[in-house]
Amino acid sequence: FYMPSGFIEEMEVLKRDGTIRDFLLTPSYEKNFQMLQFFRKKASGLRDYAFDVWLTGGEVQIDERYIAECVLPKHCVRIVVWHNLTFLLKEVELVKRLLGESKSCSLRVTNSLFKNLTFKVKKSGSFLGFFYNFFQYLIRQERQFYKMVKHRIYERILLPKFIIGKTFRPGAYDLLTQLGSGRANAYIFCDPVEVKAHQSLFKDSKVYLAQYPTYGVCRCQNGQPKKNTILSPLSAFIQRDVISEEYLALYYRDFKTVLDQSCAKNIHLRMHPDETGKWYQILREYLSLKGLNVSIVDCEKPIREVMCDYLGVAGSTSSALRNARAACNHAFVIGFEAVSKFAQGNPRFHFGSSEGIGWINEDGTYDPSIFKTVSYTPPPRKTVPTLVKELATTVVS
Repeated sequence: FYMPSGFIEEMEVLKRDGTIRDFLLTPSYEKNFQMLQFFRKKASGLRDYAFDVWLTGGEVQIDERYIAECVLPKHCVRIVVWHNLTFLLKEVELVKRLLGESKSCSLRVTNSLFKNLTFKVKKSGSFLGFFYNFFQYLIRQERQFYKMVKHRIYERILLPKFIIGKTFRPGAYDLLTQLGSGRANAYIFCDPVEVKAHQSLFKDSKVYLAQYPTYGVCRCQNGQPKKNTILSPLSAFIQRDVISEEYLALYYRDFKTVLDQSCAKNIHLRMHPDETGKWYQILREYLSLKGLNVSIVDCEKPIREVMCDYLGVAGSTSSALRNARAACNHAFVIGFEAVSKFAQGNPRFHFGSSEGIGWINEDGTYDPSIFKTVSYTPPPRKTVPTLVKELATTVVS
C-alpha cells in the first residue's frame, strides 16, 4: 500500500548482514494479472525453501491465497498477525452476538448486494415487479455490482483459472473480516475484545492476544521541556475534495476542547499516505479562520518515530491512534466520536477496549482526566516474536 523512503535500502542491509536470506517485491495489490504472473514465475524457487512458518497480515488477498495454497508445504505453521483495527468490529450487532451480549443478529454472513435485492424482490409481489425492481436496483447500485463482478468473479475465478489453473473463491468470512476465515493455525491481535470476537468466529483456530508491536520505542525523558503541539492523523474523509459545514464545526469544537484542556498551542494535521483529495485543505483553512494555529505535515516518518515530539494525538478514529498509544508512554491519545461517525457507525465499539485511549463524546462531553499526560503502561502481554516462536514449535498443522 505504501512504501516509506529508505525501505529498500534497509532490506538490502538486512540481506547483506545475513539477517534475511532474500526479499521479493510483488506488483501492486491492484494488479492481480501481474501478481499471478509474478508468483507463477517465482513459485518453484519459493517452494524450495520448504518454509516452516508463515507470518502474514492476512489470508484473503490473491497473493496471500497463492502463497498459502501453491507455495507452502503442509507442515508449515500459518500465523496471521493483525495489529490494526479489525473489520469484524464494525459489525456491532454481530460482534455482540459473538460475545454473548445479544441474540438479535444471525451469524449467517450475507453479501449486502443480494440481501437488499432479495428484499426488493419479495416486496414487488409480482413477476413483472420482480424484473422492474431488479433492474432498478442494478441501476442504483451499478458501481457496487461492477466491483462485485470484478473482485469476486473476474479476479478470483476467471483470471487465476486462466493463468494458473486454480480459483480463489472467498472463504465463509473473508468479506466480513478482510483477514481470513479460520484457515490459519493461529491469529494474533492486540485488543482483548478483538480476540474474544474472533475466537467465537474461528472456532477451530487458536487466537492470541499480544503486546502492540511498537510498544517500547518511547524516547521521552524525565524533565524534558513540555511540548505544546497536538498531532492529528487524517483519515475519516480520505480521498474526498469536500467536507460539510457540520463536520467542520465538529472538528473545531473538539480541537478547541483539546487545546483548552491541554494548554497546547498548535495542531499538526498529518496527511494520510493514500490521500488524493483536498478536504484537509478546507479543514485547515476553516480552523485557521477560527483562530487556531494549524499546519499540515507529511507522513514521511512513521508515527512511532515522531510521537514523542508531541504533547498528544487527537482526531478521528483510525489505527494511527492505536499506533500512537503504543509509541509514546507520556502523550495522551483522544478520539473524536462525532466526526468519526462519518466513516463508522459506532467508532468507539470499533476500538474494542480502547486501552489507553480517551474520547470526546458525540455531544462534546468528556472526562477531564483524558488530557493528563501521566505515564501509560499497557497490561503485560507476550510480544509477537515470543508468540511466534512458541507457535512454531507447538501448533500442529
